[in-house]
Formats: sequence, structure tokens, C-alpha cells
Amino acid sequence: MANVWAIKSGDWNDVTVWNTGALPTSTDDIYANNFSININQNITVNSLRNTANTGITAGGTFTFNTGNITVNISNTIFYTTATIFSITATSGLVTINITNANILVNTNVELIKHTGNCNLTISLISLGSGGDPYINKSVLTKTSNGNLTITGNIIGTSGANYTKNTIYNSGGGNINIIGNVTGGGTIQNAPAILVEGSANLTVNGNVTGASGSLGGYATIVFSSSGTCSIIGNLTGNVSAGLYLLAGTANVNGTIAGGNFAGVVGVIVQNAILNHVGTVQASAFASAISCNSPITSTVICTGPFLKNGYIVAIASQTLRINFNSNSYFQFKKSNGEDIDYVSTVEGYNYPTPADVRYGVSYKSGLAIGTCHVPTPDNVRKNIPVDNTVGTSDNVNADDILQAIQDSSLPIAQRLRNVATVESTGAQLEAYQ
Repeated sequence: MANVWAIKSGDWNDVTVWNTGALPTSTDDIYANNFSININQNITVNSLRNTANTGITAGGTFTFNTGNITVNISNTIFYTTATIFSITATSGLVTINITNANILVNTNVELIKHTGNCNLTISLISLGSGGDPYINKSVLTKTSNGNLTITGNIIGTSGANYTKNTIYNSGGGNINIIGNVTGGGTIQNAPAILVEGSANLTVNGNVTGASGSLGGYATIVFSSSGTCSIIGNLTGNVSAGLYLLAGTANVNGTIAGGNFAGVVGVIVQNAILNHVGTVQASAFASAISCNSPITSTVICTGPFLKNGYIVAIASQTLRINFNSNSYFQFKKSNGEDIDYVSTVEGYNYPTPADVRYGVSYKSGLAIGTCHVPTPDNVRKNIPVDNTVGTSDNVNADDILQAIQDSSLPIAQRLRNVATVESTGAQLEAYQ
């Protein structure tokens, strides 16, 4: 393992760029040495750094102005106050794989800038976490219309400024996070992910509000004209999990209230929320809040579960997609718990005439009126309820009526059998 550093700006594959006069190897620690190094080939190294060392000056940037490049890094990226990665390629895919790193603590510059319209994929353990609480820069900024995919957990930074996010987007394309997204800790929190512009955001993982002592903004603030999709649970903490300011959000998982008075899981304002799953109030707040009924739409399935006297949803607008879980939990005026189920027929409940007499359903709001005879009151072997009749009683009138109504040949013959009365009537007619 050796320290290798640049002695001038240039392309990675130019041996005259490096102090060794040879290309770096997979076991080397590479220093930018305050120069700009364009990575124009696939590389594998131990680390990339723009920190200082003996005979090495802090600063410098590793740039990507050509697509279809893969960088494999074994250990932590070391950086100073300079942008370490600048992705400017206009097409193709740039892939950065970091094997053993919880990295990119906040500094006073963006550590990764994605400005070209190429696609960018980053694989690591986590992105975000910690740093000077008063520094006002995002860890990763994306102004391009290319796609961004991050495999790893996203952790919010801590500080006093709204724009100090882990990820900030003002461009288009798709942002895909495969991992959990958690708000920052200590002091006050900026969003872990702030999406503006026209991008779509998809999170395949859980989203949890920040845990800072002063709360702050939601873990995800979405004001893009695109769509925000969360496939996982969304939970408030000291701040909300999602602040939806525009576009549409589709959430598939439990939405739960936070751990601070009035802090909900999701705030909806001038946007559309579609949710499938449980809505669970916490001991401190409802799970969903919406105070813009004219410009917002909230569509949920439920169930809507209370916590003590706190109801699951505090919204001036709510539309319900009815299914078997579409019920609300409330407290009665006497303090007793009650589950309220809608009586709307769209809930797919049967009508009372189709329910056995005396059976209570719809959480006690309806009683069946259909009378079903017991098997001992039904002729033997005739289907009834989920069995057959067992009665051996034979009623003469029933037999005669059956002969009269049947189309069987034997029934026709029996209907024409001569009797004393019919024969006497025929003889009398010939007298």
C-alpha cells in the first residue's frame, strides 16, 4: 500500500499526472493534491482523498466528464473542504462503489456534484451523518436531468439552515434510494432529502423523522412536480417523516405519528397523498395532517388507529378506499373505545336480508334478517344451511301437490287414475 498523488491536473490514465510516473494500483491511497483529476477509465483503489499529507496539499477534485465509468473504492473517501467528486458527463452511466464506508460527513462545500445529464449510481453503507451543525452545504447536489440511484442508508445532517441537506435536487430525472432514510440528530435538522424541480423520488425502505432536540424540518421535503413513492413505513420522530408540498406521494406501509407534541408522520400541503396501509397515531400526535383541503387530496385505506384520545388523522380532507381494514378508532364521551366502520354500501358488506337473523355485523351497526330453518324442520336429505334436512315427517297435502306439479310420466299416470267417484260420474253421464 502506498500514497500516490497528482503533480498536475489531467486524465487519470496519463502516467505523467502521478508522482510515481505510473498509474495507481488497487492497494494505493490516491491524493488529488489540489489538482483536478478526470477519471476516464474504470479504476479500483484503496481510497480517494483530497486531504493533506506529508508533501501533499489539501484540496482538488476527481471529475467524471465521460460516461460508462466504474470506480471501486475499498475504504473511506477522505476529503477536506473541497468537492471531491464532480460528475459532468452528459450521457452514459457513472458508477461509484464504496465497500467499507459510512461516509460523507457534512463540510462547507458539496462533496458530490451531479451536474451532467448522465446517470449516477452510488453504492455504500450510508451517506450523510454528523458534521459541523452550522455549515450550510448539502453533501450531494443534483442539478442534472439524469437518474440518481443510491444503495445505502441516507442520514440527515444537523444544523440551523434549511438548505443543508444530505441530498438536494433541483433537476429532473429519477432518484432511487434503496435503503432507509433517517433525519439528523442534535440541535436542529434540515431535510435529509430535499427534492425540487421535476424529479421523481422512490425510497425502497423506511423513512423516520429527525431526532434532534429542537426538531426541524421533515426527513424528506418534496416540492417537485413529480411523484414521491415510499415502499416502507413512514414515521415521525421529533420532526415529520415527509413534508409533501407539491406533486403526488404514494406510500405503501404504516404511517405513524411522532415522538413530540404535534409532530405527525406526514404533512400534506397543496399536494396529493395516496396511502395503502395502517395509519397509527402516537401518544403525541396524529399520523397525517392536512390543512389545505381545497388544494390537497388525501386518499387512504386504513385502518385508522388511535392512541389514547389522539386520533390517527387530523385532516380537513380525506377520501377512503374501502376494504376490510377501513375502520376508525375513537374514544366515546364516556372514555370507552369504539371502532367505527362506515355504513356505506361500497364497503362491500352484505344487506341484512342476506345475513342470518339476529347476527350483528358492521361493528354492531347492522343485524341480519334472513330466517334459516333448522335441519329438523326440513325434509330428509334436502339441502339447508350448510347441511341437509333430517325430518321424516310426510305431509299428504305436500305429496298431492308434488304429483300435481310434476312433469314425470308416473305423476301424469297418477293424475289420471280412475277412482270410484270418477267412474260413477262417467256412468251417471250415460244414463
